[in-house]
Amino acid sequence: MVASAYGAVSPKAMRQRTLDPFILVLRQRRISLWLRIQMYYIYVLKSIRYGTRYIGSAENINKRLIDHNLGRVRYTKGRLPWKLIYQEHFFSRGEAMRRERFLKSGQGRKFLDEILKTD
Repeated sequence: MVASAYGAVSPKAMRQRTLDPFILVLRQRRISLWLRIQMYYIYVLKSIRYGTRYIGSAENINKRLIDHNLGRVRYTKGRLPWKLIYQEHFFSRGEAMRRERFLKSGQGRKFLDEILKTD
């Protein structure tokens, strides 16, 4: 037993008390790092009426789909309504932009045709 301002305390209890603030800080940092992880998405939309495809990227895919269907996006507002047919997620914006650029290329269109054959 060790005498402290709190009275007689066992060595194990002392270790727990000294580690608790450190563990708390680690937990807070882990949580704050977890909250800072931002996902970036590339998505493929298909016009229900015309059958055309649109490829784009966004941080919030649900909000972006709503924007497309409300006519807030110049390219897609003339071909309403749209449905989401494909999506991929990335941890960096650069990766998402490279993938979007690929999907808009000839090889990317072939890739999408292959994986979306049933649609």
